[in-house]
Amino acid sequence: MAAIAGDFTIDEVSSVLDLLKEERTETAGEQWSVAQSGKNHFHVVATYMEVDPGKTRLAQRTLREVSVEIEKSSSGLQVRHSAQDRGTEILQSMVASLQKSKGEPVNATIIDLSTILDPESRTNFFINLGHNMEGFNMHETLSVRGSRMSVTNEDELGDEDLIKEDFSAAVKKIILTGRKVDHSPEYKRFTESRFFVSEMTWIAIDERKNGIKVEFEAGFAADESAQHFYYSVKRFWERGTDGEFKKSYQRAKGDRQRTLSKVLEAAAMRAQQQIFSALGPANTIVDRATSNNLSETPPPPPRKRGRGGTK
Repeated sequence: MAAIAGDFTIDEVSSVLDLLKEERTETAGEQWSVAQSGKNHFHVVATYMEVDPGKTRLAQRTLREVSVEIEKSSSGLQVRHSAQDRGTEILQSMVASLQKSKGEPVNATIIDLSTILDPESRTNFFINLGHNMEGFNMHETLSVRGSRMSVTNEDELGDEDLIKEDFSAAVKKIILTGRKVDHSPEYKRFTESRFFVSEMTWIAIDERKNGIKVEFEAGFAADESAQHFYYSVKRFWERGTDGEFKKSYQRAKGDRQRTLSKVLEAAAMRAQQQIFSALGPANTIVDRATSNNLSETPPPPPRKRGRGGTK
């Protein structure tokens, strides 16, 4: 997911995509399919062969696919892509091409907490995310995945902290599930043991009269480094004639899915802004998340799921 600030015309975006389609066929071995839906929306599907030299010759080559969505808005472009390196590479190429076309710097804000080395701040990102969804009230947390933040200098730890570090050294990842899991003793223990939330599934309720109940998910595919942000609108419940939520749920599709995704995207941007602002000027989002940062390709994520938009 990225927000590219600037004034772009549909013709400019279309021309850049045509150029990238040709360039990346030659340089990255990708085959692009570009479709425009409506006036301001493009959908790119890029297929490519992934080679794994560690496998037998017949199993070395695997056909892969990456999806990229580009939507024009009054503030610029919203880009949603698969939460994997290839999607990030395409985003990098797009930013570079737009910059060359405009003849001026183009900034792309991404969700990336890799420079945040404080586990509490990384966890606070998810807390802020759940409570920052405009028009929705956070109802409950259904599950969290915790990843361990390593300690570089044990001399700085007291005896109690060393006990907690022994626990976290033996356990690299934790998954907690259940209603209101963030109020459980287990959750408290892992946050006190240098674990941070790297994925969260939660329920939020539309605060309007007869509003729906929605299950959201968000996390980092590269969980330990807090990179490759992904998210999804998993399902929603409508209210019955009695005003209570129905037991049966529905999958969000079409305009509803896009609307709910935009709510989550905006909340994620605000949550990240709050984290970097709290850490001071040296770590502001302007310094951290620009097109210059996008030129630094992160390590391959261990979990290739979802999109840097929706799943």
